[in-house]
Amino acid sequence: TYADILQVVAGVTGVFLALHFSGIGAVVGTTYDRASDDIRSLVLQERFGAGYVSFLIFVTALSICLLGLHGFKESPQALTIFLVIILAIMSMVAFAYLIRVHFAMLDPANLANVVLRRLLKNAKAASVRGPDWKDPSFQLSHRRGAERDLLTLSSLLTAARSTQGSSDLRLSLYTMQRARSYLDMRSTIPASSRWYPDRPKQARWHLAQHWRVGLAAATSTPLPPESEPDYTWYEERFLVLALTQAQELAAEDDLAPLAIHLEGVGRLLVALGRVNEASYVSGWAARYGEAVVDVFAERNSGGADDGILAVAERVALLPIHAWLGFIAGLEGLEPAKLKRIVRALRWGDARNWLPTKTP
Repeated sequence: TYADILQVVAGVTGVFLALHFSGIGAVVGTTYDRASDDIRSLVLQERFGAGYVSFLIFVTALSICLLGLHGFKESPQALTIFLVIILAIMSMVAFAYLIRVHFAMLDPANLANVVLRRLLKNAKAASVRGPDWKDPSFQLSHRRGAERDLLTLSSLLTAARSTQGSSDLRLSLYTMQRARSYLDMRSTIPASSRWYPDRPKQARWHLAQHWRVGLAAATSTPLPPESEPDYTWYEERFLVLALTQAQELAAEDDLAPLAIHLEGVGRLLVALGRVNEASYVSGWAARYGEAVVDVFAERNSGGADDGILAVAERVALLPIHAWLGFIAGLEGLEPAKLKRIVRALRWGDARNWLPTKTP
């Protein structure tokens, strides 16, 4: 009967809800049992799972409401019965796909895609493509959201190292790929945006204001530190994560993952060299080389096998990647187009269209 159909649909959707949250509990309890709260909330915020829960709640509520109307002797429509049956079938098919999603969430690399998409979304919102990119409060809000996501990404990398397989390597490659996407669009973020946090800067006597120099000389005290925007804070977080990952991979017996990781680092340094000074990027290349060599020195390996030679080759190429990116950045500058933009805009707005640091 009509009432029996509604009762079955309501019961089945309730069972699916219970199974979904049981699967979430199994994922959190096995892979992320020692993870931070932000990762656990990230599992609950998985896009397909969250949409499926809302859909099941709607179907359950609809079935209960129709069952209540049937209790008041309301005659059901044939289309209503057909709609409830179709929704029940859709919930069954979607649950079969949701099981695959639960198994995919056991891999931190798959879960990190959600964080990486949010990171790039915050960066785009702070650029000139965002709807409120001129509002300082929105700029600050997007930066804080990116800082929280970077902490979550660091926790996911830590969780990936404790799992078996190549999850940590794939996660590091995904991370460096998203970092390159940000570097390609960084020039669209205004230099005066609050997306860039302030960092202390040592004051120089010959560049400081006269009254500051006079006050410091009269009181025999050093000049107070100044502040400047930190234009590289975002990519530096990715570089530190990649450096830590390189040190972890260098301590393993199999050096093939380290060689693949260093290839990704080389591509990241090319993208970094396009938008930064050559000395800055070369310094990061040297830090990677020193970190890997230090780990090799602690291993005290007697000879140079194929793995060590492959890693040494890629470490030697890192400074070359940095300079290739710098040269490519110089070749990408078009002085004629740049001159037209500066003439067409007021000088106060022209800097919004220029790179934060032109090589």
